[in-house]
Amino acid sequence: PDTLSITTFGSFSGSHKWGGAALLPNGLVLASPLDATQLLLINQYTQQTTLFGNISGTHKWLTLIVLPNGYVLMPPSCHASALLVNPYTQETMTIGNFGTTSGAKWDGASLTPQGIIVCAPCVYSGALLIDISRIPFL
Repeated sequence: PDTLSITTFGSFSGSHKWGGAALLPNGLVLASPLDATQLLLINQYTQQTTLFGNISGTHKWLTLIVLPNGYVLMPPSCHASALLVNPYTQETMTIGNFGTTSGAKWDGASLTPQGIIVCAPCVYSGALLIDISRIPFL
């Protein structure tokens, strides 16, 4: 039988650093900042990591949705806004205002073939729909 191979690399302090991760079209993996102040880009091939961005707060984003153009959208968990990331240029911007920064509003989402991100409610009372065609620069 095959042997399971497990490798760890990198050294990061703190707890609840990143909440989720998604595979990008270029083979890199992007991790969402939960309590970390930066996003984590992981190169599984070279075992190198890159930190970028500067975002304060706690329990900010858990879920990552890779968009058809390779950008990544993160619906808000406890952050007031969604986070849009261009992982190729390492640029970030918040979009929308979903109110309070308390409570895990939405945790878990999926992109439909029609270009709608459907977000499952955690503490929030309703589901969230984000139409990516309405984001002007995508």
